[in-house]
Amino acid sequence: MLSIALGDTVYLCDASSGATSELVTVDEDSGPITSVSWAPDGQHVAVGLNSSDIQLWDTSSNRLVSTLFGIL
Repeated sequence: MLSIALGDTVYLCDASSGATSELVTVDEDSGPITSVSWAPDGQHVAVGLNSSDIQLWDTSSNRLVSTLFGIL
């Protein structure tokens, strides 16, 4: 599984099937997305935002698990 951030959207690409899906599109006030990082379990992705917030996403259910709010 590969995660790709383009502007305000994170996409997931399954290399074995070639399928691509959208994980999240953040609102304009939070974006753009500045980084993505996989957790060691391979099921969660941390999404860093320009607003200094970090969102943790469960990729098996495409649900937001947690948000860490940054200090500006």
